Amino acid sequence: MSPFEPPVGHDELKVVPLGSQFEVTCVKPVGRPKVRIWWEDPSGRVISDTGRIRVDDSQLIVDGAKKSDTGNYTCVAE
Repeated sequence: MSPFEPPVGHDELKVVPLGSQFEVTCVKPVGRPKVRIWWEDPSGRVISDTGRIRVDDSQLIVDGAKKSDTGNYTCVAE
């Protein structure tokens, strides 16, 4: 059995007006055992499911975008 290699998406730049809400969805790969998904912030910390910047299932949600939210957010599947 060969290891599963999910398709790798390209980096996508999103420009968001200050103060607005935005969402980004990570496409869940299918696998067994069930694949676990999480999001990491620009510093590499795992984002929780509560707070202004949060994760809901495979979706990253940012309420009231601030300039300090700028950076690369990463979806990780394991």
